[in-house]
Formats: sequence, C-alpha cells, structure tokens
Amino acid sequence: TPHHLLEGPDRANSNADGLIIHLCFECHRKAHDDGNTENKLHRMAQEWYEQNLGTREEFMKRYRKNYL
Repeated sequence: TPHHLLEGPDRANSNADGLIIHLCFECHRKAHDDGNTENKLHRMAQEWYEQNLGTREEFMKRYRKNYL
C-alpha cells in the first residue's frame, strides 16, 4: 500500500517530492496508528529530502516543520 510520508495538508508536496513508500497492509496500519513509527517515517522523509532535494531551510519552508 502506498504511504505518503507527510500527510494532511502536506500530502500533495509529499507526492510531488517522491516522499512515498510502499508498505504491506500491517505496516501501513501501524504507520498510522503508532506515533513512534510515524515520527520515524517523518524523520526519514526529511533526511531523504535534505540528501536529495534541498536544504533543511527549504524543507522547513515547504513543510513548516523540522523533524530532525
């Protein structure tokens, strides 16, 4: 199941930036139900963004948060 690493109002940007992973059904459910897993995925998304797309400042401007 596709999972947008940043959801809600950030879903469109997450999609445009390629911040999507594919999870099995059980892991996808856990990603939504478990705050620790969700936080890890948010950090992973920001790390990938900073390594591949832009700076931390650009991430924070685009997503209004710093997960690291």
